[in-house]
Amino acid sequence: MSKQGFTLSEVLITLGIIGVVAAITLPTLIQNYQKTVWVNQLKESYSILSQGFQKMLADDEVYRLTETQFGIIKDDSDIYNNSSNSVHLIQDEILKKYFNIINICNRSNDNCKSLGDDIDYLRLDKSGNAGSWGSDELIFY
Repeated sequence: MSKQGFTLSEVLITLGIIGVVAAITLPTLIQNYQKTVWVNQLKESYSILSQGFQKMLADDEVYRLTETQFGIIKDDSDIYNNSSNSVHLIQDEILKKYFNIINICNRSNDNCKSLGDDIDYLRLDKSGNAGSWGSDELIFY
């Protein structure tokens, strides 16, 4: 009469080996997954920006961004060198036409909480608050 089966110690040793292998491989698998998520989010963001600006170019029937309404506003004034509020409002409206913009923040008056939410937007490396580069820059969400 022969008994087929494993002893309790054999089962526990096997489970211990499986646990050690899992403990070694899981951090690597999680890190690779997070990297894949970041890369896919970056590709999606790039695609959204490319499509928006390509539509802007197509609507204005030009090949360079500086020849669009976004690049030239009223009397050929350059929006990047003109700091008047009216030019920024025109620029904002043009961007809203091509992108799904939730909020436009100006760090100098800290209106980033205007949506009523308590979301803190961080830089990609989570080293600080997004938009803390300067006081006069606009941030689009």
